[in-house]
Amino acid sequence: MTRTNVPEVGPDATPEEVASFRDAQAKEWGTYVALDTILYNGVVQFNAGNPVPVDIATRLGYVESGQVAKVGTKAATDVIARLHAVATEIPGPQAPPVTLGVSVAK
Repeated sequence: MTRTNVPEVGPDATPEEVASFRDAQAKEWGTYVALDTILYNGVVQFNAGNPVPVDIATRLGYVESGQVAKVGTKAATDVIARLHAVATEIPGPQAPPVTLGVSVAK
């Protein structure tokens, strides 16, 4: 499968090509977040709060169906805050919450 929205880089890539790839990846993976568990053919593809690549979100209709939200929107912020609240209720050592660019108010 060829993805047209992310440039290809190889071992001989210039610093500019690498920067372009890095920026494209950040946009691809940093635009949408899953609002709930997303199944594909009965298999979990993304859990709530996971980043969802733009290509998959648009091609498989997750944007249109409301299964994903743009990072920074109220819906995305709410799901991240909900996951953070649940994580803080779990006893024992914890990793800091992943915010995906979304601020989580305490």
